[in-house]
Amino acid sequence: MLKDRGIEDKSKIKFENEDGQVEEVDWNNLNDQDKLNILRSSEEQPETGLDDSEINLINAIRTSGMTPQEYLNYIGNYAAQSYAQQEP
Repeated sequence: MLKDRGIEDKSKIKFENEDGQVEEVDWNNLNDQDKLNILRSSEEQPETGLDDSEINLINAIRTSGMTPQEYLNYIGNYAAQSYAQQEP
């Protein structure tokens, strides 16, 4: 269950103590309430590090029905065709 929530080593769980400091603790040394809090907090979406423009790009690729490489090829070909049409 812990691995499903991104916790690989149950002896080195990042835990914020009462002083607000993060420390590594062993799962077996935590009380039931702390365990429950960790499980609840690990259910949230992890930070992806993506900004809105990156998310929009990924969604555009997904909704296109193309693979990422096909999408890149399509964009490249579209840009080349647009440029060629502008040349006198």
